[in-house]
Amino acid sequence: MWLLYPWSIAIGYKWVGDAVLWLWIFMYATSITENVGQMGLPLPHFIKDRLNKLSDYAENGEPEKENKEDK
Repeated sequence: MWLLYPWSIAIGYKWVGDAVLWLWIFMYATSITENVGQMGLPLPHFIKDRLNKLSDYAENGEPEKENKEDK
């Protein structure tokens, strides 16, 4: 990772380095948030819902569809 960003700037593809950097930050932020939830610390419901959808997507390959009529 620490070599990709300067290398992408050197060859004129800074946007690739930016995209990889943001993806890396997103993955680690998601992981930290999941770990905080598993430790039992309170998380807002919208974050818990979003993490559950990401988990379903990772397990099944597609997010679970919500049926608004059931609510």
